[in-house]
Amino acid sequence: MQSFQLEPSFLLLLDEPVYALDVSVQAQILLLLEDMRKELGITYVFISHDLAGVEQLCPIVLVIYSGSIIESGPTNQLFQQRRHPYTDLLIRSVPVHEKSLEFKSQEIADLDNLRGCAFRNRCPYVSQQCLQAPKLRAVSGSIECHECACHYPMSRVA
Repeated sequence: MQSFQLEPSFLLLLDEPVYALDVSVQAQILLLLEDMRKELGITYVFISHDLAGVEQLCPIVLVIYSGSIIESGPTNQLFQQRRHPYTDLLIRSVPVHEKSLEFKSQEIADLDNLRGCAFRNRCPYVSQQCLQAPKLRAVSGSIECHECACHYPMSRVA
Protein backbone atom coordinates (compact mmCIF):
# COMPACT_ATOMS: atom_id res chain seq x y z
CA MET A 1 0.00 0.00 0.00
CA GLN A 2 1.29 3.46 -0.84
CA SER A 3 1.80 5.94 1.97
CA PHE A 4 0.61 9.53 1.81
CA GLN A 5 2.26 10.91 -1.30
CA LEU A 6 2.00 14.61 -0.53
CA GLU A 7 3.83 14.61 2.80
CA PRO A 8 1.20 16.88 4.33
CA SER A 9 2.16 19.64 6.70
CA PHE A 10 -1.21 19.17 8.38
CA LEU A 11 -3.09 15.90 8.80
CA LEU A 12 -6.67 15.92 10.04
CA LEU A 13 -8.24 12.73 11.42
CA LEU A 14 -12.03 12.72 10.95
CA ASP A 15 -13.96 9.91 12.63
CA GLU A 16 -17.58 9.92 11.39
CA PRO A 17 -17.63 13.74 11.12
CA VAL A 18 -21.19 13.94 9.73
CA TYR A 19 -22.77 11.00 11.54
CA ALA A 20 -26.31 11.67 12.85
CA LEU A 21 -26.41 15.18 11.39
CA ASP A 22 -29.21 16.57 9.25
CA VAL A 23 -28.60 15.94 5.54
CA SER A 24 -28.26 19.67 4.77
CA VAL A 25 -25.68 20.09 7.55
CA GLN A 26 -23.82 17.00 6.30
CA ALA A 27 -23.59 18.52 2.82
CA GLN A 28 -22.28 21.82 4.22
CA ILE A 29 -19.58 20.08 6.26
CA LEU A 30 -18.50 17.90 3.32
CA LEU A 31 -18.25 20.98 1.09
CA LEU A 32 -16.22 22.78 3.77
CA LEU A 33 -13.84 19.83 4.07
CA GLU A 34 -13.40 19.68 0.30
CA ASP A 35 -12.69 23.43 0.16
CA MET A 36 -10.13 23.11 2.98
CA ARG A 37 -8.38 20.29 1.14
CA LYS A 38 -8.19 22.30 -2.09
CA GLU A 39 -7.32 25.71 -0.66
CA LEU A 40 -5.11 24.80 2.30
CA GLY A 41 -3.60 21.57 1.05
CA ILE A 42 -4.83 19.71 4.12
CA THR A 43 -4.68 15.95 4.05
CA TYR A 44 -7.22 14.05 6.07
CA VAL A 45 -8.11 10.53 7.06
CA PHE A 46 -11.90 10.23 6.76
CA ILE A 47 -13.30 7.31 8.77
CA SER A 48 -16.91 6.72 7.81
CA HIS A 49 -19.73 4.32 7.03
CA ASP A 50 -21.28 7.02 4.81
CA LEU A 51 -20.31 5.73 1.38
CA ALA A 52 -21.82 8.72 -0.44
CA GLY A 53 -19.62 11.06 1.60
CA VAL A 54 -16.57 8.87 1.04
CA GLU A 55 -17.22 8.80 -2.71
CA GLN A 56 -17.63 12.59 -2.82
CA LEU A 57 -14.73 13.54 -0.59
CA CYS A 58 -11.96 10.95 -0.78
CA PRO A 59 -9.57 10.42 -3.70
CA ILE A 60 -8.31 7.12 -2.20
CA VAL A 61 -10.26 4.55 -0.17
CA LEU A 62 -9.07 1.87 2.24
CA VAL A 63 -11.68 -0.75 3.10
CA ILE A 64 -11.09 -2.26 6.54
CA TYR A 65 -12.70 -5.41 7.87
CA SER A 66 -12.00 -6.77 11.34
CA GLY A 67 -8.96 -4.51 11.74
CA SER A 68 -7.28 -5.43 8.43
CA ILE A 69 -7.10 -3.52 5.17
CA ILE A 70 -8.79 -5.81 2.67
CA GLU A 71 -8.91 -3.49 -0.35
CA SER A 72 -7.51 -0.10 -1.30
CA GLY A 73 -7.42 2.07 -4.37
CA PRO A 74 -8.59 5.20 -6.14
CA THR A 75 -12.20 5.87 -5.17
CA ASN A 76 -13.77 5.67 -8.63
CA GLN A 77 -11.91 2.49 -9.49
CA LEU A 78 -12.68 0.85 -6.16
CA PHE A 79 -16.39 1.69 -6.35
CA GLN A 80 -16.70 0.53 -9.97
CA GLN A 81 -14.24 -2.38 -10.05
CA ARG A 82 -14.23 -3.68 -6.50
CA ARG A 83 -12.52 -7.02 -6.10
CA HIS A 84 -13.03 -8.09 -2.49
CA PRO A 85 -16.37 -9.74 -1.64
CA TYR A 86 -16.73 -7.58 1.50
CA THR A 87 -16.22 -4.37 -0.50
CA ASP A 88 -18.84 -5.59 -2.95
CA LEU A 89 -21.28 -6.42 -0.16
CA LEU A 90 -20.63 -3.07 1.54
CA ILE A 91 -21.26 -1.02 -1.60
CA ARG A 92 -24.27 -3.09 -2.66
CA SER A 93 -25.78 -2.73 0.83
CA VAL A 94 -26.62 0.93 0.23
CA PRO A 95 -30.44 0.96 -0.09
CA VAL A 96 -31.77 1.34 -3.64
CA HIS A 97 -35.56 1.68 -4.12
CA GLU A 98 -36.92 -1.54 -2.64
CA LYS A 99 -34.02 -3.64 -3.93
CA SER A 100 -33.07 -6.27 -1.35
CA LEU A 101 -29.60 -7.72 -1.06
CA GLU A 102 -29.40 -11.49 -1.18
CA PHE A 103 -26.33 -12.83 0.56
CA LYS A 104 -25.31 -16.48 0.66
CA SER A 105 -22.23 -17.98 2.22
CA GLN A 106 -20.84 -21.48 2.32
CA GLU A 107 -19.90 -23.35 5.46
CA ILE A 108 -16.39 -24.76 5.74
CA ALA A 109 -14.73 -26.72 8.50
CA ASP A 110 -12.83 -24.91 11.26
CA LEU A 111 -14.57 -21.51 10.93
CA ASP A 112 -14.23 -20.82 14.65
CA ASN A 113 -10.46 -20.80 14.32
CA LEU A 114 -9.10 -17.23 14.42
CA ARG A 115 -6.47 -17.69 11.72
CA GLY A 116 -7.07 -16.99 8.06
CA CYS A 117 -9.20 -14.45 6.24
CA ALA A 118 -11.26 -12.35 8.66
CA PHE A 119 -14.21 -12.25 6.25
CA ARG A 120 -14.40 -16.00 5.61
CA ASN A 121 -17.35 -16.57 7.99
CA ARG A 122 -19.53 -14.34 5.80
CA CYS A 123 -17.98 -14.68 2.36
CA PRO A 124 -20.00 -16.26 -0.46
CA TYR A 125 -16.75 -17.53 -2.08
CA VAL A 126 -15.18 -19.12 1.02
CA SER A 127 -13.03 -22.23 0.59
CA GLN A 128 -10.41 -24.15 2.53
CA GLN A 129 -7.73 -21.79 1.17
CA CYS A 130 -9.38 -18.99 3.19
CA LEU A 131 -8.05 -20.61 6.37
CA GLN A 132 -4.76 -18.94 5.35
CA ALA A 133 -4.67 -15.14 5.64
CA PRO A 134 -4.47 -13.52 2.19
CA LYS A 135 -1.86 -10.85 1.50
CA LEU A 136 -2.77 -7.37 0.25
CA ARG A 137 -1.57 -7.38 -3.38
CA ALA A 138 -2.02 -5.42 -6.58
CA VAL A 139 -5.12 -6.10 -8.65
CA SER A 140 -4.20 -7.40 -12.09
CA GLY A 141 -5.04 -5.04 -14.94
CA SER A 142 -5.21 -2.05 -12.61
CA ILE A 143 -3.73 1.16 -13.99
CA GLU A 144 -3.56 2.88 -10.61
CA CYS A 145 -2.60 1.39 -7.25
CA HIS A 146 -5.60 -0.86 -6.48
CA GLU A 147 -4.92 -3.64 -3.98
CA CYS A 148 -7.02 -6.47 -2.59
CA ALA A 149 -6.46 -9.06 0.16
CA CYS A 150 -8.46 -12.02 -1.15
CA HIS A 151 -7.61 -15.47 -2.47
CA TYR A 152 -10.45 -15.13 -4.99
CA PRO A 153 -10.64 -11.47 -6.00
CA MET A 154 -13.72 -10.72 -8.03
CA SER A 155 -12.92 -10.17 -11.69
CA ARG A 156 -16.22 -8.74 -12.83
CA VAL A 157 -16.93 -5.03 -13.19
CA ALA A 158 -19.68 -3.93 -10.79
